[in-house]
Amino acid sequence: MVVSEGRHKDLDLEDLGGTEVSDRLFLASWRICGSEFELLVNVRSHRIRDVLPFPPHSNSSPEAIGGCQVGGKELAEAVIAVLDNSAGYNARDARAKTLLKAKAAWRIDESHQRFEPLPTEGLGCPLMSVITLDGGP
Repeated sequence: MVVSEGRHKDLDLEDLGGTEVSDRLFLASWRICGSEFELLVNVRSHRIRDVLPFPPHSNSSPEAIGGCQVGGKELAEAVIAVLDNSAGYNARDARAKTLLKAKAAWRIDESHQRFEPLPTEGLGCPLMSVITLDGGP
């Protein structure tokens, strides 16, 4: 992706990495003009299926991807969220199963290959689902 970044310096393009959601979908993160975007990419066609302008995140409001719970029940779909870590937990310590409340969240609808807004009322995601070492950019 260095070639893409170099070709588009005017956009301040930066590949932030990604993760496999399923055998059909890949979640890619890009910074464009100072804002972060999450892209759902079809693995077979390499086409971008959906784009989510992702809100700012930080150590106290980290980005997370993975399984989350509502009312103690595990959701079937993968979730991408901004969590409330105002308590300052470290995702790399022994309490990584601690659930943090979601401030903003989207479920990844694999069948339609898109992001769907998810109500945050009662939504909790494990600390171990935080994907950045420092909690954010």
